[in-house]
Amino acid sequence: MPVPTDDESDPCQVSQSTYANFTRKGNTLYMHVHFWPGEYVAISGLGTGVKSARILKTGQQLKFTQNSSQTRFPGLPQDAPDAPVTTLAIECESEPPQNTIFARKEMPPEGV
Repeated sequence: MPVPTDDESDPCQVSQSTYANFTRKGNTLYMHVHFWPGEYVAISGLGTGVKSARILKTGQQLKFTQNSSQTRFPGLPQDAPDAPVTTLAIECESEPPQNTIFARKEMPPEGV
């Protein structure tokens, strides 16, 4: 499935990340990772359940863990599979909202 262009995508409320931006089509959230972190990526405050996730270019299914404050996608390839931007397709249970203030209150950064 190709990534929706601006004129094909739906309004996307998820926006907060230090290394990615987001688009959405229906209940699928596209995470466009500009600065590949290796090992894992995370989204704070995702206000819906995740049903599945995959790397768009390769189709590789991704594992994920989720709690009230963070959704994590561990086990990523060390190097970005699609440069300069790798896109993750994240199928959600409903339209994905984001509440980073709630996430900060629920789980402050490590070391604080």
